[in-house]
Amino acid sequence: MWHAPHHQWPRAVEDWLRRVGAEAELALVEAEQPGDPHDRLRVVLGARDRQFGDPHELTTVSVPFGRYFTVHTALEHDGTPRILTRLRARLLDLRGIGERAVRNTLDIEHPRLTVRPQQLTLQERATVVTLPGSPYAATTLLDIRKMLPKSSIVQLR
Repeated sequence: MWHAPHHQWPRAVEDWLRRVGAEAELALVEAEQPGDPHDRLRVVLGARDRQFGDPHELTTVSVPFGRYFTVHTALEHDGTPRILTRLRARLLDLRGIGERAVRNTLDIEHPRLTVRPQQLTLQERATVVTLPGSPYAATTLLDIRKMLPKSSIVQLR
């Protein structure tokens, strides 16, 4: 933002203030939800789309996962995960975010998923993991061994 020419700073500051205000408003809405917000933490898997290590408050609480994916921490609200920013995490006083989000996703969301074999060709089959409308099916990649039949797991040495 501050690498812009001086004449663009007012617009950049306005945009930043608008984004911070929106995040603060969202944190207030999330704080009003019943129960502990730690219980609503989840992870969602997305395409690798940015650099990591940015200390900016509006940066999402995310980590790279392999070459192609990003694991985003989210706070579930009315069945929809909202990607968490550092600012909202701080405003909600969330602690142990990553570990809790992964545990909640594995313990609460994964048991609801349906795992079934799918015949692709006469010789090839695949395992399909699904739950219509769920944003969490892709997170099975985090714990794929639990979802696959034992005979399909290859031991790498």
